This record gives sequence, structure tokens and C-alpha cells, in this order.
Amino acid sequence: MFWQRHEGAKRMRRTIILALGSVLTGTLLAWLAVMHRVVASSENERAAITALNQRITNAIERGDLDAVVACYTDDSDITFFEDTTPFEFQGQQNIRRYIGDLLASG
Repeated sequence: MFWQRHEGAKRMRRTIILALGSVLTGTLLAWLAVMHRVVASSENERAAITALNQRITNAIERGDLDAVVACYTDDSDITFFEDTTPFEFQGQQNIRRYIGDLLASG
């Protein structure tokens, strides 16, 4: 009788351990899938930013003010930061004016 109860407890522990293992494995796989998407998203964002920087650089090298400004949103809340005075320009028109002055000065 004692042996039968002991075997039942052993089976129950084994079942619980297997169930917990399945839950942990499923959780780990879900986490890995999410992290893969985050990394892929980060890589996509990095590639998009790099491509945008290249478009801006190419447009500046060509002296194409419209192409440079087209890389910035027309949202009036956009702020362009520069390491000279003034330090920031608010809105696309002010960015256009600043970059236009830079391109004009050669």
C-alpha cells in the first residue's frame, strides 16, 4: 500500500515537472520569437536611418536643397539640432532656410 502511494506521488511529481518544463519551454520560445522580432525591427530601423542619412549626404553633395528638406517631415514640431549657434531650428521652413544658407555658402 505504501509503495503504491509512493509510486503515485512519484508519477505526480514527474507529471508536474514535465508540465512545468513544457510551460517554461513555451515561454522561452515565445520570448525568443519576440526578441527576434525586436532585433529584426532594430536592424530594419538602423537600415532605414542609414539609408536616410545617405540620401541627405548625397543631396547635400549635389547642392539639392529640395531633396535635403524632403528627408525631413513637414511637421512643424520637428527640431533640427546643430552644433553651432543657434543650436536648433524649429519647423521645416527654418530647416530649409538654414540648410539653404549652408549650401549657398559653399
